[in-house]
Amino acid sequence: MMIMITPQDFRRLSAGCQQELLSLLAPGESELPPREDEMTMPSMDTDQYGPMDAHIFLPLPPEESGFSQPTFAVEVADTGAKRVIDISIEQARELIANVSERSQDALKLFAAGPAVPLATLVGPTAPYRDFNDLKRSLVGAVNRRLRTVTENRAAVLFSSDRDKTRIRITPLSAVALRQVLQMPEPLPEFAFFDRIGQAVSASTESAIAFQTSVRAVWHDLSLRPLPGQVNLTADQTIRYLADHGFAVMAGKPVADDDGQPTLRYEFMAGADLISLTDQSGTITMATVEGAVHPKAFLVHPAHPDVFAALAEV
Repeated sequence: MMIMITPQDFRRLSAGCQQELLSLLAPGESELPPREDEMTMPSMDTDQYGPMDAHIFLPLPPEESGFSQPTFAVEVADTGAKRVIDISIEQARELIANVSERSQDALKLFAAGPAVPLATLVGPTAPYRDFNDLKRSLVGAVNRRLRTVTENRAAVLFSSDRDKTRIRITPLSAVALRQVLQMPEPLPEFAFFDRIGQAVSASTESAIAFQTSVRAVWHDLSLRPLPGQVNLTADQTIRYLADHGFAVMAGKPVADDDGQPTLRYEFMAGADLISLTDQSGTITMATVEGAVHPKAFLVHPAHPDVFAALAEV
């Protein structure tokens, strides 16, 4: 069966339907000029994303997913007429399939996690000529496709800080895009200590060497955050590095004369430790005697003078 659509018929279709037809003819390339509401980029403060348990999710049916994966947050932040939403892995896949290669490259910057400075996106050597080009070619095009994918006419993907110097997406949307774009998870952040348990700067030679060793094995990482989480758990990170040449140690906080713990740690041999994992996925370490619950540290045999603990998030 063949369906003929005249120019007059095409103009009567909704903007979303027009875009769908154009995307079938030239995926990722044919884009209608976005409407003003599709170029919306609400101003949001960091705390407006709210805690993870404030997000409302619609789960995929069991037959469509091998595990419990949220589809999208019905409402992450109410910004008036438009709402910044989270997207699922499947929605990210549909989104990426119908945006231009230039937009995909730009989305990789947002998928990396932190807010993206406007100066990175706009300028003579940047992907977009000016702010209007950014809103039209990236924000408008992506938001239009997002609304088709989610069937949510109020949905937007991007938000900016109030002075519009940085642009971001929600942490869960970044997680989904990283998986679809086959990007690794961000490198873990560490606090560093010397052999006697005193804090040292991350810019010391030993700390830099340690971070270089982490970066070298991180390329092979296939782990992803658990459903609904925005970061790898401490357990996932520590176990992965332990499987790639790093040793797990424990540091017992050293008490001062008043019995109060200080920022110094006393390191204990691995043979004296038991490693346990609780249901939340965080690692807990205790001595065989069970007297203390020390902090987990990582040591690389090539850099034995530095002990690294995952930074508090």
